[in-house]
Amino acid sequence: MTSSAAPPADDSQRPLAESIAAATRSVHAKLNRLIIARLPLATPPHAADPSIYVSGLLHITPVYATFESLWRTIAESPQPSVTGVQRDAWPDLVSPEPNASFKHPAPLCERTRSILTALYLPGLMRSDRLRSDIGALTGWSPEIVEEQLKAVAEAGRLAEFTHHVKRTIEKKPHVLMAYSYILFMALFAGGRFIRAVLESAGPEFWGQVPAPIPPSQKSCQAHDPMTAVPSSTAMGPVDLMRGDHRTIRVGTKHSRHSLPLGFFHFATVLDGEDLKAEFKKRLSKSESLLTPQERNDIIQEAVCIFDNMLLLVGQLDDVCETNLEDGQREVEFMGLQARKAKYF
Repeated sequence: MTSSAAPPADDSQRPLAESIAAATRSVHAKLNRLIIARLPLATPPHAADPSIYVSGLLHITPVYATFESLWRTIAESPQPSVTGVQRDAWPDLVSPEPNASFKHPAPLCERTRSILTALYLPGLMRSDRLRSDIGALTGWSPEIVEEQLKAVAEAGRLAEFTHHVKRTIEKKPHVLMAYSYILFMALFAGGRFIRAVLESAGPEFWGQVPAPIPPSQKSCQAHDPMTAVPSSTAMGPVDLMRGDHRTIRVGTKHSRHSLPLGFFHFATVLDGEDLKAEFKKRLSKSESLLTPQERNDIIQEAVCIFDNMLLLVGQLDDVCETNLEDGQREVEFMGLQARKAKYF
């Protein structure tokens, strides 16, 4: 699904993040309402085990995996060197010529490659954590996790969504800036609220063996989803460029979690707030290097992401046979709490 929305004529005067927020405000609010209405159905007392949550992970993982893999290919591909010296982490970016043609040549033009490489922060990537959460909750091997993800990704609106992501990024790689901004920044603030609700279910709930997972009804295995974390491991500086998977010792601002909710946690002392600040700084620095058409593409794609997420929620409703009459008593309270948090 594509969006025909166009930003206002004076939109170029705003920071890109503000333009995205303005263009997506309505559809963002709608998606937020849908999520808040369904969150109680995945947790006690309405859910006896994490099976509904796992089904949600199976449907969101292909979206993250698709755009992250395309981005990683760009970021990790060899870059031209100057007099044999490789470019540094923030390359010397060149603004587009005012009268230049803005159609991307094949291979990817160096200006766009430089922007996307500079924005790429491995510590923000989520697809590996999503796979790990699925495996921890279900007891499935990595091979079974991939098998289930592949099956889910080939059906319904999700298949259309992931195919759209591939086609659009291949044609307009700069729209990766929309995917990274929407899908990573959503995990802060509003995502923190969702994480708190999930964590409040407690270890007994997350330790239950899930019922067979829709849509395939694949059975789960007895497992221990809790990951014990040694408290004695020393914590050194965290490299924001490569990320960090070491233990963060108890006593720092963010203690490493033990529930299988790694998707919502970041392996830095500040639980990802430092990554968020670094990403926003790099985004602000890079946006002046975009052409007007590229900027418009990014804003339009941001709207499209929310539209596709709404359709994906509809697919999940069908798969999980959602009954919105369940959990309505909690929705009003959750909505009040969620409105206190800003997504971006």
